[in-house]
Amino acid sequence: MNADQLLKAQRHKLIMILGRDSVEIFESILDHLLAWDLLSWEEYEHVKSPEVLSHSSCNLLDIVTLKGTRACELFLLALEDIIHSSQLADLILGSYKPPEKSPEPSASLATLPSQSLQQHRPNIVRKLHGHIAAVLEILHSYGHFSKYECDEVQLPICRCVCVCV
Repeated sequence: MNADQLLKAQRHKLIMILGRDSVEIFESILDHLLAWDLLSWEEYEHVKSPEVLSHSSCNLLDIVTLKGTRACELFLLALEDIIHSSQLADLILGSYKPPEKSPEPSASLATLPSQSLQQHRPNIVRKLHGHIAAVLEILHSYGHFSKYECDEVQLPICRCVCVCV
C-alpha cells in the first residue's frame, strides 16, 4: 500500500486524530508542510482558517491527496514527527513503508530571505513559542512593527493585549 492509498483508506481515522488534537499541533503539521514546499501560502491560509478543526483536517487531506503519493508521504512524515506514536496507534498501516528520511530542503528555497524563513518556519515557531511578547516588543522598539501589527500577531496566539507600547 502506498501513502496516498493509506490516506484514502484511513481518512476517517486521520480526521479523528487531527480533530482531537490542539490547534497548535495542527498548525505545526501545516508549518512542516509549508517548509517542505508541499503547501502554497494560499493553501496554508485556507486550511489554517479558524474553522472547526475536523473541517480544516478534511481540507488538508483533500489538498495533500490531490498532490499525489510524495505529498502523502511527506504528510505522514510530518504526522509521525509531531503527533505522539500512541495517538497514531488507531491507524492501520498495513504494508505501508514510510520513506527513509525527511525531505532535504530545496536549494532553490534558500534564494530569498522570505523563502529561507519559510523553509525554517517549524523550528522558528518552536523557538519563538513563549517568547513572542518580548520579540514583538523589540521589533516595535526598533520601528519594524507598529502597535497594530503587534496586536495582529499576538491576538491569535495568546488572546491577550499586546505589550508593545
